[in-house]
Amino acid sequence: MSIRFIPLSPQQTLKHYPQYSRRDITCFSIIKDGYCVGLYGLIDRGFDKNTGRHIGEGFLTIFPDFRYRILGKGFFLALFDHAFSSGFEVVYTWTRLTSWKKLLERFEPLGIHQLDTPPPWDLDPPDADPKKVWFVKEQSPENREES
Repeated sequence: MSIRFIPLSPQQTLKHYPQYSRRDITCFSIIKDGYCVGLYGLIDRGFDKNTGRHIGEGFLTIFPDFRYRILGKGFFLALFDHAFSSGFEVVYTWTRLTSWKKLLERFEPLGIHQLDTPPPWDLDPPDADPKKVWFVKEQSPENREES
């Protein structure tokens, strides 16, 4: 599976995906086999005050025509690997959809863990949402040293 992530400038994001336009986000077009199959973004959440690790929040929008053709282990590993290569050491993501929750739960053996409580920035309004189910993946120590 050939997947590429093409960064969008803030101007491109504002023009094409205004709902995702913010100062602390970097968006990427997801290209698979020559087609744009979705959008993914990373929100910089800073550094963990206890560990010093760089934290990101990832989001994903897959265009409906491609949803069942790309979602799988290799795709999710490529997403997290890209986020880690972008400088993040811990990446959080969430969903409200039962189908996505079940999909992400299948990847527990790959280090994608469901959280019992949301990350600190999602505990207070306006971000707090009890319907969100949070997941996290941390960069492995051996890969951290290579970055």
